[in-house]
Amino acid sequence: MIGQVVNYRYEILEKCGDGNFFTVYKARDKVLNRLVAVKILLPHYAANRDFAERVIAEAQAASGLSHQNIAKVYEADHQDDTYFIALEYIRGLNLKDRVRRLAPFSPALAVDMAIAIAEALDSAHHQTITHGDLRPKNVIVSSDSQVKLTDFGMAAAVSLFPNIQTNCVLRSVHYMSPEVAEGKVARPASDIYSLGVILYEMLTGAVPFDGDTAIAVALRHAKDPPPPPRSLNAGVPKAVESIVLKALAKAPEARYRNVQEMLQDLRAVRQQLDAPVSTRTQDEPEMTEAIDLGVEHKDTPGFLSGALKIGFVLFAAGLVGLVLMILYLFFGLGSPAEVAIPLMLGKTQTEAETLAREAGVSLTPVGEEVNEEYPPGQIYLTVPEAGMRVKRGQTVKIWISRGSRFVRAPDVAEMTEDKARTEITDSGLIVGSSARAYSETVPLGSVVKQSPAPGTQLERGQPVKLTVSMGPEPKPETVTGEITPPDSTGAYDPGEQREFKVTVKVPTDGNGPQTVRITVEDDIGESVAYEQEHEPGDVFDQVVTGSGQIVTIRTFVNDNLIRTYIFDKAKGAQRR
Repeated sequence: MIGQVVNYRYEILEKCGDGNFFTVYKARDKVLNRLVAVKILLPHYAANRDFAERVIAEAQAASGLSHQNIAKVYEADHQDDTYFIALEYIRGLNLKDRVRRLAPFSPALAVDMAIAIAEALDSAHHQTITHGDLRPKNVIVSSDSQVKLTDFGMAAAVSLFPNIQTNCVLRSVHYMSPEVAEGKVARPASDIYSLGVILYEMLTGAVPFDGDTAIAVALRHAKDPPPPPRSLNAGVPKAVESIVLKALAKAPEARYRNVQEMLQDLRAVRQQLDAPVSTRTQDEPEMTEAIDLGVEHKDTPGFLSGALKIGFVLFAAGLVGLVLMILYLFFGLGSPAEVAIPLMLGKTQTEAETLAREAGVSLTPVGEEVNEEYPPGQIYLTVPEAGMRVKRGQTVKIWISRGSRFVRAPDVAEMTEDKARTEITDSGLIVGSSARAYSETVPLGSVVKQSPAPGTQLERGQPVKLTVSMGPEPKPETVTGEITPPDSTGAYDPGEQREFKVTVKVPTDGNGPQTVRITVEDDIGESVAYEQEHEPGDVFDQVVTGSGQIVTIRTFVNDNLIRTYIFDKAKGAQRR
């Protein structure tokens, strides 16, 4: 796609990544001369026309949303079989990646993020649009900390196609409200529940419900009470915990009545997080329920009395510390309260466990993901990072590389077809369509050409097309004409092989190499007689053979039918 222009307007500049439904590209809007993101619906979803058209319709409906925390949709349409959405380009990371790297967030940062998301939802709900698939991967945080929600409308489109919806549950179930998990339509209360899960995860670094299967997670959403956030992170204020637990109520009616009500509590608690305890007054905004930040304080005595107490405490603490140091140095009692995280990047999990054990920390593997820097099986990320000092016994999260998503196409030229297929499969690619062509130099049954060329970087699972040798080209008896049929006189012989010379002129308006395919349909059946790439403007001749009374020859360029010739023994050649 790089270099192509979508809908005569969006020039594709570079690939940003792949999602569950789209491949996302950075592009230039040639009309308004601005950067945009262009999302191209994946081919297997685009092949389902009903679903693809519904996705575009929902995106067009979402284009009416206008809010600073919602990624603006500029256009949603299709060009031939390419279904695309052009939207605001945001340079940043999704919230899920930030959680993996930084969680638990400070209460202030987590509440700030939740407020931005809630403001976007409030704007959408006022226009009767429910997100329905709210999760951290659909929240982008730009380099200047601007929060943007994306993918409004996708849940509504997916809900109409049960087979597709079933496949999508796996990625959304951790953030899915109990009623949506039961198959009901998402409502504003469902978005409130999902926001509660996101806030929970930002505060604790974990989702409230997990399990071995999607069904197990959904059942826990429906039946189990969520573990209080303070049980995982004692630094979470009680008031913030109260907001989370109210949003996570099982029954929709037990949650906040609307996002505006939840926003009121979030803003109120955010002000109290900023204000010093001693300076808070009764004039501060009230929450829908009383705020308790979980900080105890008592009236203090006079300055002198307080100073004496502080001095005594400091003296006692120093004395105890001195005794403990002496015991440690002379008798080997105790152990350092803090240890440094060892460097584990590039190590296998087994090697890292040894280093962690020696350092006095434990490991928790979080998951395996593709990574362009580290080979398969090596650790590519640790939280906390190497060198940071933590309490002895603390758990360190590790992420393990599945290797690069890209591989290079092997060189299979002149290999036998079977060996070439094995080489391609072993490299992580698949064998695409294969064609046959005459060759004066490559033996029969060996590879004449491959596409893409050797060394081309491809994503794993992408196809490599092969052109296999048919041996030397037989010499035709007739060599003139655009397509030259054999002599049509004489008695009809059903098994007679006839040779036809096809002259092909490759269109000059193509962009890059064009795939030319010639098929022959005769008494034996239909087969591909020729398939190779040619540059625009190429002119060449190709001899094909057919048998029987009627032979149909079709010429395609990039899968577009250019010409059809029908040779009938009784009527001669006919062009269509």
